[in-house]
Amino acid sequence: MALGSSALPALPPLMLAPAGITGRYLREMLPSFLPPTLLTGAGINPERLARDELYRVPLYQVQALLEQVLRAVPDPLFALRQTRGLSLKAYPWLGASLLASVDLRTGLERLIELEPLVWDGSRIELSQQGEQACLRWIELQPLPPAMVEMALAGWILLAPTLAQVPAGEVRLHFRHAARAPLEAYEAVLGCRPQFDQPDISLHFPAAWLTRAMTHSDPTAGEWLLAEARRRLAEGPETWLLESRVRALCLGRLPGELPEAAAIAQELAMTPRVLRDRLQ
Repeated sequence: MALGSSALPALPPLMLAPAGITGRYLREMLPSFLPPTLLTGAGINPERLARDELYRVPLYQVQALLEQVLRAVPDPLFALRQTRGLSLKAYPWLGASLLASVDLRTGLERLIELEPLVWDGSRIELSQQGEQACLRWIELQPLPPAMVEMALAGWILLAPTLAQVPAGEVRLHFRHAARAPLEAYEAVLGCRPQFDQPDISLHFPAAWLTRAMTHSDPTAGEWLLAEARRRLAEGPETWLLESRVRALCLGRLPGELPEAAAIAQELAMTPRVLRDRLQ
């Protein structure tokens, strides 16, 4: 008897979202001893990860890889520790634009604007109330706790480099429950996060917003920002295109995959343009 489509499980929402992370960021974060079989087991192409600067790894594949790594390594904060070793070169154009910012407020505003150059699984809001400022991190689709922690760890770990702000004076909130003792988190991040909170956010003194960026280069800032914005604008038709096509195809399962012409029409381009850009 043929297996009906109703018998197939629904795909997870993260697979249906055209959300991904730059291969460069993932490459910088991964340990050198990671077996290539773990990458291929998660659907990640090791060769593209090593050489293709436009490679954007789908978040559902990053999640699968994290799950495999955390099963193999008896340390729930292993991925978080790897994030500690990241440098600004892991954040193409976003890192350069931050360095060109005059003060922390400008840097954070550029972070909010340009974060999709690194990944597109969330959006950020900056607010100020009295003497306190807050960066609120809003998921665009449900993400596993380990991935959420990694994303916010970047804020904590880069802040001292960019503006000489002490990590121990920030309050970091997560919605999920702690996955390790609080002392272990503090050893990695330099601050003790609070869990089971109503939102995902980073709180710090508003006076920090006027702190000068340590390595600021304002003369290069305008050019860097203009180039970063240009790359951001071309994203949907270049480095985001593969993710959008993949999400459209996965969204049709378990039915028939759409023809190239139907995909092109949904993306508002001709089949020939779609083919050329996918090349």
